[in-house]
Amino acid sequence: MVLLFFCVGDVIASENIIRISGFNYSRSLSPLFDYDGDPFYISLLSNIATTRTVGSLLNDSLFDPDDLVNCSVSSVVPVDYVVNGSLINADGQRNLDVFFLSPTTQELSNEEIEELVRFVNRGGVLFIGVTSCESTLVNLNTLLLELGLNDSFGSVYTNVSSGVITQNPVVLTDITNGVFGLVGPVKYGKFRAINVTGDAGVYLDEVNGRYLISEYSVGDGYVVVAGMSIYVDLISTANNVKYFRNLVAMGCKEDTSNNAVVLDVPSLKQYEEPWGSDEYDSAVVNNLGCGQSIKDCGCALTSATMVMNYYGFGQDPGQVNTDFKSSDWYWQGNFNWWVVGDYAGLSRPSWGYFDEEIIKEYIDGQIPVAVKVRADFTDQHWVVVKGYDDAGLIINDPLFPDPPSGYVHLGDRGYEVFDDGKGVVLYGSVQAPALAMLEGSTPGWFEIFSDTEVSVSKDGLEVGDYFKVGEGDYLGREGNVRVVQPAVEGSYSVEVEPDEMGICDYTIFSSSRDGGIERWDFSNCGGEFWFHGDGGLVVNIGIDVRPANEKNFVNGASHSVFPVAILGSEDLSVFEINKYSLELEGAMIYRPNQKTQLRDVNKDGYLDMVVWFERVGMDYLFGGGEACLRGEFKDGLGLMGCDEIKMLPQGLR
Repeated sequence: MVLLFFCVGDVIASENIIRISGFNYSRSLSPLFDYDGDPFYISLLSNIATTRTVGSLLNDSLFDPDDLVNCSVSSVVPVDYVVNGSLINADGQRNLDVFFLSPTTQELSNEEIEELVRFVNRGGVLFIGVTSCESTLVNLNTLLLELGLNDSFGSVYTNVSSGVITQNPVVLTDITNGVFGLVGPVKYGKFRAINVTGDAGVYLDEVNGRYLISEYSVGDGYVVVAGMSIYVDLISTANNVKYFRNLVAMGCKEDTSNNAVVLDVPSLKQYEEPWGSDEYDSAVVNNLGCGQSIKDCGCALTSATMVMNYYGFGQDPGQVNTDFKSSDWYWQGNFNWWVVGDYAGLSRPSWGYFDEEIIKEYIDGQIPVAVKVRADFTDQHWVVVKGYDDAGLIINDPLFPDPPSGYVHLGDRGYEVFDDGKGVVLYGSVQAPALAMLEGSTPGWFEIFSDTEVSVSKDGLEVGDYFKVGEGDYLGREGNVRVVQPAVEGSYSVEVEPDEMGICDYTIFSSSRDGGIERWDFSNCGGEFWFHGDGGLVVNIGIDVRPANEKNFVNGASHSVFPVAILGSEDLSVFEINKYSLELEGAMIYRPNQKTQLRDVNKDGYLDMVVWFERVGMDYLFGGGEACLRGEFKDGLGLMGCDEIKMLPQGLR
């Protein structure tokens, strides 16, 4: 037998090529390649041929730098021995990306074990397989132990006929939910069971309750342990091939040094446990159309949780989902982005149109961006843009596993961005105003920042002092600041000039009633606000007491109830209002869950919220007067609206 081994100069490293090899037929009972690096095939051994799996892989157009996997595949001539330096060179770089340690009857030497361990820790993908033959077990368990794994191959094999089909994988992994999609049940025959002590088991023989395949993240690499040769033609099915492709695709190591700017946004997956199987919102009783669990419906929830954790919030999607349900912050399954700021101690969200260059500017400013997308496999999905490089925007995708190294780009999965003005949402950490004149201010001021011109008026007269600020002076951005100090109690009108894309956004800082500082972010071109003399800002809204009664007559009988409509508009969505916070001159909302209605009472094309109040107190309104409704949006921003009301003695209409 001729001894073959890798030499450092034999393999040329490339970030765009997945270099794959393994043991040859001299060493393995079920090799991946023949001696030339082609799919293994001998007519007398057709049951272990790999022409269907490996053959399709080497000719797969989806493995291409311009397609689904950003690498092509190259087979490297297989070997019958692994020498020191053959997998990892003297500079610590890999000479291969994927190695198939296919079933062998020859003991692994200490040299081979040490080199294989170095290979995995340096980012290599290692497949460790056996067959049902007792002789193929050799000392593979020693290798598993040296890799730091507590699991092992069993001492006996399970004899089942070839062609048995498993159930779906027990867990979703980087391979069973890889770049080629979800892998379903796989086909298998006789196998050697794997003793799994933790949660690494992937495919289970349902009859005997024994694991066929397990997977592990080790160092910077990945290990697959298999009790059978999943890649041979004898048991080749579409799912077996997909599993094999996903496994090989993990060997695509993108160049992470190509001018990348990446924020440290934690990667969370909606399918991960312990939260993946939790009920999303109230999906069991409400047909949401997406399913019932966070795994099914929680892309926005998980994306928002990633952003919150970037700012140090420290909760997982399960806890956020629980809090949102208990606080009634979902709306028929829709995730409420508006409440995130107040919930996690961040700014109010800023919405906008998708513009790659603007998003890069946010990344440069240390601000991650959530983006709404669609693709062939989903009508709507959310991801988080955390960086960019020469290849485009880098994302955390809650639906798919991350590659073992390198980045996932927004264009990798064919995503198309929603361009409806609500397809991009971002938050900033709450910051105090940076203008020196406001340091130590007592309650009674507010200021407005915008990239474009901003004006503030009261009673038709412009108020406030104007300042132009540079990039390093205020919130890390240059723009315009209008300062109103002291600010007297009353109504103020804000107008913001649209930018060149027709988008308006601005930030208001104000003193609060407790002497602190409040921050609110808006994405409209202005509005009406009420400022309390002792600090605190509220949004002026329109209301209509008894919308069907032009004279606003209210029955003065004790405990009578009457409706009040909060009028929606282009700038006010009633879905953003916390109905439980509403009160009218001290009267609390009456039966909010049963009586609250959403309908267009004034026929202007916008939904209004009709709530009911019980007449308790309000005696001063006999004969007529103004009644003011107060409350909060779901993000905590105050609201106030007033209307004339006339309380009539009991019995009059």
